[in-house]
Parts: sequence; structure tokens; C-alpha cells
Amino acid sequence: MNKKRIIVNGFGSIEMVAFHAMEQLGEIEVICHLSWSKNLDDSLKKFPNCKIDDQWAHIKNGLARELPVEGAKYLTPDNLSAIAWAEPIAIDMMARLDSSKSTTYEERRNLYNYLVSHWFHLVDTLRPDVFYTREVPHEVSDFILFAICKYLNVKIALFNGTGIGGNRVFGSDYRQPWTLLQSQLLGNDGVNLTWDVIPELIRNSIHRVRESYDQGAPAYFKEGIVSQFNPKKYILSTLALWIFTIRAMLKRYAKRAFVFFVATANLFFGDLLSFRITEPLLKRAMKIAASDLAQVEFNSLNKVCNELAVTANTSQKYIYFCLNYQPELTTSPLGGIFSDQILALTLLSNSLPDDWLVYVKEHPGQLFKKNYYGYIARSRAFYKRIASLPGVQLILGDVDQFTLIDKAQCVATITGTSGWEAIVRGTPAIIFGDAWYQSAPNVFRVGNQMECDSAIEKISAPMQFEEVNLIRFVKSILDAGVIIDFGPHEARWGGREFDVGKNAQLFCELFRSKVLNDREFLSPEMVPLA
Repeated sequence: MNKKRIIVNGFGSIEMVAFHAMEQLGEIEVICHLSWSKNLDDSLKKFPNCKIDDQWAHIKNGLARELPVEGAKYLTPDNLSAIAWAEPIAIDMMARLDSSKSTTYEERRNLYNYLVSHWFHLVDTLRPDVFYTREVPHEVSDFILFAICKYLNVKIALFNGTGIGGNRVFGSDYRQPWTLLQSQLLGNDGVNLTWDVIPELIRNSIHRVRESYDQGAPAYFKEGIVSQFNPKKYILSTLALWIFTIRAMLKRYAKRAFVFFVATANLFFGDLLSFRITEPLLKRAMKIAASDLAQVEFNSLNKVCNELAVTANTSQKYIYFCLNYQPELTTSPLGGIFSDQILALTLLSNSLPDDWLVYVKEHPGQLFKKNYYGYIARSRAFYKRIASLPGVQLILGDVDQFTLIDKAQCVATITGTSGWEAIVRGTPAIIFGDAWYQSAPNVFRVGNQMECDSAIEKISAPMQFEEVNLIRFVKSILDAGVIIDFGPHEARWGGREFDVGKNAQLFCELFRSKVLNDREFLSPEMVPLA
């Protein structure tokens, strides 16, 4: 068997051990790693032929309007057209790189063109057999590489996460339908199953969703809340907090002094200074000022949202719409065009029966101010646009999540966990993106106005919830998926012990069976480039 040449995105401890073992056996050769952290670079020395590709350097160069000399010939109309579907998603995805909310469309296009030329050149030069990415590509650079590999028939190996006991479904695309899952769904169709076929730990986790929200809320969300509001942690970290606050204050004043200096120098000496000197200084000053303005606006968003919001009246007929946290992969790329969540709300507003409303609730973590970046995706205009839609109302967070789900005609979300919670609790769900539970019973995938009209018409009529259909779906996920913990936190959320060796062995077995030994997976030849 010829060893397979692999580009790797996401080198954790599990992949490090597994890929090193397979390379030692001559099964694979790691030829490139998408590096997002210098901390990993020394560890990668065990892969002697691995090119470390610095992603932050590419982003910096791309935003600076540079183009890789060796890759310029690949920026052709043919290549751009071949991956045109990915361009608007990648441009939108760049919001996560824009902490000051000031990057222009021209800068984003320059970055896109830079990354397209870089990856076409690298793929053509290295000739990989497989692009492995642990998660759905969503960091701009990896997403563009994903699109190029799709076009060139370079095989993709990735894990699609689910909300069932840490199960991941292995595949070659994040977009539904997933091949492995579909085959299991067909196999379980019509089979009379009970909850006894589901392992106890997973069965209990699903049944907790039918209890109170304190019991059924996702483990990762509970930990996020604790990290924000845990009094014990706050007391223990008071000194660190003061040090951080003082450092941040000094840094902020230094930046503002720099802005004042640049503005003054440009005002009095701008005509005397070279453009090469003034341009980078002015750009830096503008970024600092824009970042300050973004934070000022962010600090007001809670107030703006609460002023526009009302307490939900659960005796009213309503669709409960849960906003996804942004910027994140759950909307970009999984949401596609509905990364702009107001587009989904517009469809619902246009389809509403006369006596229905749409209640919109903000994601609880969106406006966290500690260790989060939700401010990038929200503005005063965002909430005002929502409030202006006919039949659509923002609601306060003073009504329990599961109460809102149970009383709703249906739950709507791009790809959020609330859709899964609704299904488990017997409420229909409308989704607008590639949610992992798309094939579950009573889920309606909507992509346009006609589909939205049809979904609401069906939901308006009495709908039957059959427990066996839910059990079949859960069983299919378990049959198609695998549990590999890539970190201690994942094992903790699933109630398991974290064992690097055991998880690395599982990874090796899966990779060998689904990638290295699957002729169908590796059969097409790579598309030649001129």
C-alpha cells in the first residue's frame, strides 16, 4: 500500500500520537500542517517532511494587499469560478478575524484572493491525497482549502459533531446529508425499537432534556456560565483581575496617546512626511479608534436589547426563534446564507398566520464580556432590524427555556441546540442550516419562502410525535458515529475518563478503515491544474 500524503488541520494530542504511529509504519506521510499556534511547532519535529504553514502570517499578508508571487498564476477566472460557492461564506467568515469591526470589503476580497492563490499553489506543489480536519473548517483559511480540495478531488476526512453523548460522524463533507448516517437511517427504518437499545449513559442524557433546564442544559453551556459568574472563582482571582485591569488601562491609554500623536503629526507635518511612513501609522490609529468605538457600542447592547424586548406571553401562539451565538461555525459555514439570521426571521415573518408571533431570544452567551467575542456579530442596528419585522418580537430572558419550547407551535433556529431540545420534548423544529439533527423526526429544513410556507402549514395542523422515530434516529447516530475524546473537557462532558492512548488507538482504527483502506474513498484522481 502506498503511503498517503496528508495535510492536517487541527493537531491535538490524539492526532499527534495517531499520525506519528501511522507514519512510523509507513502508512501515511504528514506533509503540511495548518499552524495557528507557535506552541505546536516544536512537537511537529517528529514529522520530518511536514511543512508548517503559518496561518496568521497569511492573514496578515492578505489583509496588507499582498499576493504570493509563486501563487499568482493560480488566481484565474476558471479557478475562482470553480469554488465560487465558497466565496460569500469565506468573506462572511472573516468577521471572526475583525476584532475592531473595521475591515473593509476590499481588504476581505484581497485576503480571499491571497488564500485562494496560496492554497491552489500548495496543493498543486505538494500533491496531497487527503486533507484531514478535526472540525468543520471555519477559520477562513481552512475553509478555502476545503473548497479547493473538493474541486480538485483531494479527499477530505473530517468529523461532524452531534449532541448525542459526544458521538461524531466521520465523513468527507459537513453539508447534509451525511453518507454514513443515511445508510444507518435506512437500515433502522421501520424497525420497532425501544430505549433499551440505547446505552444507559446516553439514554439518561437524552431523558434529562425532558426534565428541568437545570438538568437538561448542555454541559459546555453550564461550564460557560460558571466561568462567567462563579463567586468562588471571582474571589480567588481578585488579585489577577486587578493586575489585568491595570495593565489593560495602561495599554488603552498608550493606544490613545498613539492615536493622538499620529493625528497631530499628520495634521501639522503630513505634507512633509512620506506616504510610506504615514499610511501604516494612520491605518493602525484608525484600527485602534474603531476598536474603541466597537467596545463602546457593545457596552450599550444589553440596554438596547432589553429596551426593545418584552416578556413572552406563552398563552399566545408563537414560533420560538433562538439566535445562534456568532461568529462561530454553527452559522458560518453551517448556516450558509442564513449566517445573516435576520434572513431566516424574514421568511418566518412572511409566512406567519395572522394570530401567530415570532418570539426571538438572544443567545445567553452572546453578550458575555469575559473571554468571549460576541460583540463582533452584534450591533444596535441588528436588534432594531429584528424589532422592525412584522409579527416578530424580541423577548427577555425571564421565562424558562423549556417552558418557551413546550408552549411554542414550533422552535426555529439556524442549527442551534434548541432545535434538538424541541424534538426531544415533542415540539416540531424548523432549521435553516446544516444541523446535525436534520434527519430527526418532526424537523423541517427551510431554504426559501416556499419551503417556509409549507413547513408552517404542516406544523399548523395537528402533528403526531412517535417515540420510536426518535429512538431510531438516536440509534442511527450511534451506529454511524464514534466517540473519540480529543481533550479532557470532552471526556468530562460525556462522563468519561480521558485516556490519550485509548483515543489515539480508536482514531487509528477509524482512519485506517475509512480512509486508508477504503478504495471508494481514495479512487478519483486529483484534477490536474494548468
